[in-house]
Amino acid sequence: MTQCSNIASNNNNNDNNNNNIQASLDGLNCYVSYLFSIGFNQSEAANLCQQNNGYLPSIHSYDQSNSLISIISSGQYAWIGLGYWNSNQIQNHNLTWMDGSNIDFTNFQNSQGPNEDPYPCYSVYAGSSSWTSFICSDPLTTVVCQYPLNQGFVYY
Repeated sequence: MTQCSNIASNNNNNDNNNNNIQASLDGLNCYVSYLFSIGFNQSEAANLCQQNNGYLPSIHSYDQSNSLISIISSGQYAWIGLGYWNSNQIQNHNLTWMDGSNIDFTNFQNSQGPNEDPYPCYSVYAGSSSWTSFICSDPLTTVVCQYPLNQGFVYY
C-alpha cells in the first residue's frame, strides 16, 4: 500500500480544487481517487490521469472492481475507461477499454449490456459498483486513475 500512497501524494494536483485523495492497491494496479469541488467530463478526466502517467480504469475482475469501489466516496460516480470512441463503434455496439485491453468482465447496471445503454461513456457507481452509461460531457467530481505497477509506476 505504501507504493500506492506515494503515487497518490506525488500526483496531488491542487490546481483543480482537489479536496480528498484515497488510494487502493490490487496487486497489479494502484488506483487513486481524487474528489474535486468541480466536475470533469470523461475526456478531461482521462487527460488528468494521462498527465500523471495513468489512465481511466479498465476493470477485468470482481476483485479489481472492489479495489476501485473501495476508494470512491459513497453516492459518487466516477468515470471508467469504457466506451465507444468513434461513430463506427457506436453503430456496431463495439465497446472498448481506453487502454486497448479486452473486455473480459462486465458489471452493467441492471444486467443491461451495451445494446440497451443510451449513452456512449461509462462510469461506476460506488453504491452498487455497477457500470452506468453517461453522456461523455457530463461533469463528475470524482476522478479515479489507474497506475499499472508493472509499467514502472512504483514510487518509494
